Amino acid sequence: MRRQNTLFTVGLAVGLALLVALGGTPAVAQDTGDDDVTVVIPSPPPSTPGPTTSVPLPPSSGGTSTPGGSDSGNGSGSSAGGGDASAPADVPAAAGTTEPAIGAKPGRGERLKLDRDFVMPGDVVVATAEGLTAGEMAQMVLFSDPVLIGNQAVDGEGAYSADVTIPEDTEPGRHTLQLTGWASGKIYTAVVVVGDPAAAGDRSDGGGVPLWLWWIAAALLLTLLTGLGARAAWSVRRGAMATGAAS
Repeated sequence: MRRQNTLFTVGLAVGLALLVALGGTPAVAQDTGDDDVTVVIPSPPPSTPGPTTSVPLPPSSGGTSTPGGSDSGNGSGSSAGGGDASAPADVPAAAGTTEPAIGAKPGRGERLKLDRDFVMPGDVVVATAEGLTAGEMAQMVLFSDPVLIGNQAVDGEGAYSADVTIPEDTEPGRHTLQLTGWASGKIYTAVVVVGDPAAAGDRSDGGGVPLWLWWIAAALLLTLLTGLGARAAWSVRRGAMATGAAS
């Protein structure tokens, strides 16, 4: 019996040595006072997770999308801020939406047609032009001192027609009306002569003829009538003298 216990103890020692060699913890032997030995083997310590290594996944066949860009899998994507920056075809050009700047002097261009070339301050003249861009805005300016008359849209056939009012404070003399297309940039000009209201004097119902001309005409008419009356009186006197001499 003791020999068997000795062999058991030796086997137990060898087993413990193997557990220690393999990283285990020594077993705790409790002596119960008997010949039999009770062996308590503790549970292995919980394993701690080691560092993990992320393995990148291979890209899919369709390519990957980048923020601000398009699919790069087909080789034609562009990132944000790059690529084709041309505006869509339906966006109007900047020149068509900006009023032309007014220069210090009129430019050179085609002839602007006016219904008359002599006006007085405050009069209205009809201006027409053709060959502009359909639907564009057109600017009318009066020189010598640049004065903006106004802007008006051209019709669908590129024709312009407007009633242009000459400002009341326009100085007498030669002036230039200039029409400029917003989109086309085409220029049309015409010379207009502005009369002097002070030199014309008071206007009457006779179409704006100065009053002094009416006085001259009245004096001439009175002189003519006086002459005709004197001639008629002389003719009557000569007739009376001839009759008296014959009797």
